[in-house]
Amino acid sequence: PAVGDTIGGTINASGNWEWNSMRGMRYDPVNNAVYASFYTTVYKIDASTREVVAKVDPEGLGSLTAPAFDGEGNVFVGNVVAAETSVKKFDSDLNYLEDVGTIGGSFSRSFEVDEDGTVYWAGYTAGIVLRWSKPDAFSPYQEVPDTVLRGMASESFAFHPTTGRLWLSAGSPLDLPGESP
Repeated sequence: PAVGDTIGGTINASGNWEWNSMRGMRYDPVNNAVYASFYTTVYKIDASTREVVAKVDPEGLGSLTAPAFDGEGNVFVGNVVAAETSVKKFDSDLNYLEDVGTIGGSFSRSFEVDEDGTVYWAGYTAGIVLRWSKPDAFSPYQEVPDTVLRGMASESFAFHPTTGRLWLSAGSPLDLPGESP
């Protein structure tokens, strides 16, 4: 209650209710927290008390994707709207750490981050999945991402909880399978 409402809206400075568009939420077991994206804000919700304990409005991002996490509990978010913006990395309390890489020219609904911090970004309108990685923990992310999948309009994906394999789905009424370049 001190920093926001977790059902999709906020009380603005004038005391009026403002509706925000929910983009997704995920549980992070490292921090025992649920992180939820509402249009331009990411909320950290303590899973035990169910209270909002932190929030951030990532600079330069608009409509946010669902959050993703690395094995250290760092939080990553990006833009849904196709724009020249970067995936942003935050610590578990939503303090900014670094930009990962610039995504542009494609809409995205979801992305994933591996245990080691490797970022997999699905630009579904471009029909690609990009991967940013680091050679070691002290180096920045590579400037130019690897393209790991072409021709797949993936709108959702997740790591399998027991095999660790990355599963992707493609196709919706808006982006039918087989229509990607």
